[in-house]
Amino acid sequence: IGAHHPVFGNNTYLLYLQGGAGILIEPNADFCKTGTRKRPRDICIAAGAGEADGSATFYAFSQNTRSTFSKEQAEQWEKTSGQKPIITTIPLFSLDTIISRHCKTRKPDVLAIDAEGLDIKILSGFSWSDRPKIICVESIESGTPAREDPAKPEKIPQRNRTLYALLEQHGYAPYAETFANTIFVDIT
Repeated sequence: IGAHHPVFGNNTYLLYLQGGAGILIEPNADFCKTGTRKRPRDICIAAGAGEADGSATFYAFSQNTRSTFSKEQAEQWEKTSGQKPIITTIPLFSLDTIISRHCKTRKPDVLAIDAEGLDIKILSGFSWSDRPKIICVESIESGTPAREDPAKPEKIPQRNRTLYALLEQHGYAPYAETFANTIFVDIT
């Protein structure tokens, strides 16, 4: 979810290279077309994920890593960068809808979410009946400064404790952290 480019900086591309296949959820239609071309075993859906099915306003920036469904984040980036977003309405699907429509024969092994601060909202609508074994999710608090020197603990980002509590409540434990993400595993 929030696949962005299907190869560069993508959390699931190595799995694809090892023979895996999955579903790329990406509201940027150009990245979805690239995903279909570069990862033909995957299903690419030009949409977003949400707590429930519906639609939402999407703010697309020329620096596409800043595109978001979050009005607050879009306004902050516009203020910081001077970039103006292209604003569109994009369909949203819940995790349950995505899984029921596209994972007919088996549940997903890995769920990767990079949704610019909307990760908790997406997970909050999930029934947890088709549990992935692994969840990789962007876990740094919004506004966390970039790490300039990994040896300085004050530059290590703060983790979103609400996200950790939600996943722990549903039987997941943190396994590893990168700068921006935490990998959780199902311990039930």
